[in-house]
Amino acid sequence: MGDTAEIVLKAKEKFESLGHIVVPFNLPVPDTILAKLTADLCNADTGNHLRKALRGEKISDAAQMVNQLINMPFWLRKLLSMVFRWKYLPFYRSVRAAYCLLAGLDLRSTVSLWAAIGDKAQIIREILDRMDEERLDLILCPCFPFCAPTVDTSKDIIVAVIYCIIWNLCDFPAGIVKFGTESGRKLNEFDDEGDLFLKLAKKGISSSKNSPICVQLVSRPYKEELVLRAMVALDEN
Repeated sequence: MGDTAEIVLKAKEKFESLGHIVVPFNLPVPDTILAKLTADLCNADTGNHLRKALRGEKISDAAQMVNQLINMPFWLRKLLSMVFRWKYLPFYRSVRAAYCLLAGLDLRSTVSLWAAIGDKAQIIREILDRMDEERLDLILCPCFPFCAPTVDTSKDIIVAVIYCIIWNLCDFPAGIVKFGTESGRKLNEFDDEGDLFLKLAKKGISSSKNSPICVQLVSRPYKEELVLRAMVALDEN
């Protein structure tokens, strides 16, 4: 969204100017499968630990949506997920919102939880195999699909953390570096697909002109030094 793709390409060009070889890389699993698995495993206890940790605490505006989600009855989460996927309510339609509402509900049995853990291990193997095939040391990708949002906007588009949290799921070291700013010129070109979350993001980011845009660098497990070296190379140049 906006200038994010352009900034990532500029980071690519910078690495090439420093003598590195940069090639396209696609994750070996569909985005939808990876997003669902990530959301499920991050909420495998359906928010029980987080509820206890936040009990009696003052909740910031940015975390209100998460707090509401973990305290919502399971039946209501399922009902709302159906509403967000119902084609006869186009204004509220959002597959991404439905994923968030159902996060963790499929893993309430030991069998399903172990199956998800097995899926995670398989995905990690496939990503590492793909990196071996391409002879990659690092992955360059967006940190967020848009520039840094305003405080008022961030609470509505928390689903955007999927760009970062997938690497937490895989236990891959990752770091982010500011490499540009949002000009605001391309925001109207973005196709929101009629998705409520994307509409909210597009509307919110419209007020984020000149906000920083970060790129993300990811490496294999235990290769933190490569991430740090790449971050320094971008930051210094």
